Amino acid sequence: MSYMSARLLALENQQEQYQFINEQLGFLRKTNIAGGAKFVHRNFITCFTKIFKSLEDEKSQSLPVVGTENNEVIIIDKSLMSIAKTIKVKSVPVFMAATGCFDVDYKIFVACRNGCTYQIKNGVISNS
Repeated sequence: MSYMSARLLALENQQEQYQFINEQLGFLRKTNIAGGAKFVHRNFITCFTKIFKSLEDEKSQSLPVVGTENNEVIIIDKSLMSIAKTIKVKSVPVFMAATGCFDVDYKIFVACRNGCTYQIKNGVISNS
C-alpha cells in the first residue's frame, strides 16, 4: 500500500476523503504527472541478508538479498544497478538466512508474516 493510499484510508469521513483526493489530483495536474509521466511504485524493504556470488569465503564478493512489502525476495546484482533474481513468496518476508553461492547452488530460508517459512533453492520456492 502506498503512503497516499494509507493516508486516504486513515481519514475519518467521506468528505475528508473527497477533499484529499481533489488536493492530490490538483497536485498531479500542476506537476504534469497525469499528463504522461508514470507513477513510481515504492517498494519498502522488510528484511535484508547477503549471499555469496561464486565462492563461500568472507572476503569474496556477495550479493544483497532483500525482502519487500510486495511479497518479494530480490537478489540484487553486484553492480547494485540491476536485479539478478526476483522470487515471489505468499506473504511479506520478515526474516531471511542464505547459504551457498548464487552462481553454484544456494538456499534462502524465509520466514513470513503469515507464520509460514519458505525455502528458496536456486530460485525455486517450496514450503517448509
